[in-house]
Amino acid sequence: MDPRIYRYAMSGDTNSMRKLVKEDQLDLTHQLTLHSNNALHIAAQHGHRAFAEELIRLSPSLLFRSNFDGDLPLHVAAREGHMDLVDILIDSLKNISNPDDEVADLESTDSSMAQAVWLKINLKGNTALHEAMRFRHTKVAMALLGFDPRLADGLNHAGESPLYLGCELRVMVVVERILSCGSFRVEGLNGRTPLHASAISGHYVSVDRIGVGQPVTKKRPRPTQGSRNHAHVVEKIARSHKTSGRVRKERSPLFSIHSSHQDISFARQN
Repeated sequence: MDPRIYRYAMSGDTNSMRKLVKEDQLDLTHQLTLHSNNALHIAAQHGHRAFAEELIRLSPSLLFRSNFDGDLPLHVAAREGHMDLVDILIDSLKNISNPDDEVADLESTDSSMAQAVWLKINLKGNTALHEAMRFRHTKVAMALLGFDPRLADGLNHAGESPLYLGCELRVMVVVERILSCGSFRVEGLNGRTPLHASAISGHYVSVDRIGVGQPVTKKRPRPTQGSRNHAHVVEKIARSHKTSGRVRKERSPLFSIHSSHQDISFARQN
């Protein structure tokens, strides 16, 4: 990458970038860092909205270019939590056709979604929603789900669904939004389910509501000194008559909590 383009992208100097591209007749699609980031990746990382808009106007194909990690600029903006950049990128992806006709080659969460570029996964299998969830960018996650609820169907290469991540990271407003979607995945890391994650995190999501309607959530109480009391969560799960997904007994939600928090004396399955 021309060091001037890199410097302008880092600082968001739109006027200097525009002048350089015009005077030197630079092809922005060939301006790449060693990690194969283009100028739009860099602008998305640093939240330079005006700079990103001008890049898209000058070279729309930058929207569809992945770096060595398989990240589109949308992945980067979602990971960094730049809501205004996510809005611009989604709107542009929706309204601009790929000049290089690469869309058919993009790997997505489902073959029927090949034309929806915002559903593309990176090399870790993460969609933009996964990236927003992992860093607890609630507004970005809610905006992405509002734009296309099919993002709730994504499952990354670690076996994590957005619902599982939401329960694990206690982003309960997003969990509620996912549960209102018509379809969503429930798988989690190492065979766990959202019930495991919500129990361990101290937020109970009723297993009777997974897949139908709104969740029932409850925040954990403030831990006593030297302990993390999740008894109220265990008690609710113990009274449930079914679990979400098929898991071995030693990996059940109750076992997960009991093995992590030895102060819970009544962790048992009825």
